[in-house]
Amino acid sequence: MVGALDIHVDTIKGVVYLSGLANSEAEKEKAATLAKTVEGVVEVRNNIQVKPAATGE
Repeated sequence: MVGALDIHVDTIKGVVYLSGLANSEAEKEKAATLAKTVEGVVEVRNNIQVKPAATGE
């Protein structure tokens, strides 16, 4: 699952720019994979940051 509310998508001339926060590296990669499947997308630039793990303090 991808937290859509934490990920921002902009598209310019077929280039998709992803930004925001993901809960894990897997979520970050899933967002990029989904973007690549959209017709007309020629490139995906994934600038999503992964939230640091909670330390429990």
